[in-house]
Amino acid sequence: MSAHWTPSPAPEVSAALDLLVEQFSQPLAFLRELVQNSLDAGTNRVDVRVHHDAGQGCAVVEVADTGEGMDREIIDHQLTRLFASSKEGDFTKIGKFGIGFVSVFAVKPRAVVVDTGRAGQAWRVLFHPDRTFDRIVLDEPIDGTRVRVYVQMPRSALSKFRRDCRETLVFWCRHCEVEVCFDGVPLNQPFSLEAPYQFRHTGPGTEVVVAPSDPVDAFFGFYNQGLTLFEGRGSPLPGVSFKVRSRYLEHTLTRDQVLQDENYRKAMRVVEEAAFIRMPRHLMEHLGQAPTAELWKAAARIFQWPGVGPRVERIPVFDGLDSSRFSLGDLRSREGPCYSVEEDELARAAAAEGAQVVLVQGETDPRFEALQAAGLVPVPVAQRWFLPKESAVQPEDEPLLEELCALLEGQGIREVRLVEPVAGLPRAVRIRAVGRAHRRDQAQGPILALQAGRGLSEPCASLGRLDPNLAAFLLARGVLLDLEAGAPAGADLLERAVRRRREFPPARLPAPTRRRRR
Repeated sequence: MSAHWTPSPAPEVSAALDLLVEQFSQPLAFLRELVQNSLDAGTNRVDVRVHHDAGQGCAVVEVADTGEGMDREIIDHQLTRLFASSKEGDFTKIGKFGIGFVSVFAVKPRAVVVDTGRAGQAWRVLFHPDRTFDRIVLDEPIDGTRVRVYVQMPRSALSKFRRDCRETLVFWCRHCEVEVCFDGVPLNQPFSLEAPYQFRHTGPGTEVVVAPSDPVDAFFGFYNQGLTLFEGRGSPLPGVSFKVRSRYLEHTLTRDQVLQDENYRKAMRVVEEAAFIRMPRHLMEHLGQAPTAELWKAAARIFQWPGVGPRVERIPVFDGLDSSRFSLGDLRSREGPCYSVEEDELARAAAAEGAQVVLVQGETDPRFEALQAAGLVPVPVAQRWFLPKESAVQPEDEPLLEELCALLEGQGIREVRLVEPVAGLPRAVRIRAVGRAHRRDQAQGPILALQAGRGLSEPCASLGRLDPNLAAFLLARGVLLDLEAGAPAGADLLERAVRRRREFPPARLPAPTRRRRR
């Protein structure tokens, strides 16, 4: 290589270059720019290596690709448009290629060497610290392009520098559509979100992945050819995390934001359609086929989104009894669902009476949370329904029950049945049939269900064996209180009790016996 005169850049060009270099607030962002240049050249692989050149006292960052290299025309009119040629001293206009390439000067390199070849030509372009360059013809052919950036540093600083280079590449290039390797190890990661459920939609030139998320911490990212344009927290679509990869998106000149032009707005419309129209249907269909806790948690978030409910109201996803399924629309059509942890007698009896019983494992079940998110408040089936089951009656207690039935006949009661205790139920309720579910708040019918061990307590039972009329009257008074029958019913009861006592006087009680003192 022969020596050449190196002119100083014109002041206005030098100032423009300084501004362009200063726009890269992260000096190592030049790695992203070099990878982008490789992608633009059609490479199918990018190799990045970092090593230390002891002789130069520099770390060397090498970026090599297999894409179309550059000939003299491209070098002069694209790569070096912002720089002064040490051979010709020409200053040209700013070009798109050059703006990205100037980022290598953000690390204040001692030298930048570009080896490239195309159409039988092979060139080396050597950039000096003052941003002038030499263009040199190489004897050996070159495939693709290799850029080496020499950064002054001691060997002791190399480890951290290598780590920073790798982290920079991972951040900007992890979703690249071609393989990007660092020291021979691929850095590519799937184009996906860190979410247990996510939905992917692909259209012409655009790929979107969306997921329900915490509105405050929702992630979002924009990419072109897999290169990161911008990422952040606090999604512009509340409650939706998303990534959108589109060949139409661009970053701003300062590389700190995605360019919000018409292409950006088109991409966001694709994201909104994927999130609010396609994803809810996809999620509900999967819930119907293979429900998991993660899917139900995702559904709980989606059900809170305005306008989403009507699109999925008719898809049956909530388990009922006997392998039946309810949709949100089904559960909204009445007073709201009950829930049961298993298909027990009460659940089946209530369902037979028309109750909507869904199977969930309690309030911590994600299905319960999904119902609440949809505006439904499921209650335990036993909170709304009860199942009277007949209890055995001792023969000596039958006269008391018969007398009780006679006294309450004026209240429309035709039978009195002793039933097993039901938690939270009054000692006496009116029912239509034993073994049939009844609403707790609408219990009525010709049969009086008297809970064993409560209304028929031991003292009352003992009295009934001696004086059924008196015991029945006392018991009936309590029953009327449970039935909230009111004063007229009490007066009728007293009249009936007196009349029956005259008609059926009790047997003479035995005289009390006195125990002798010793």
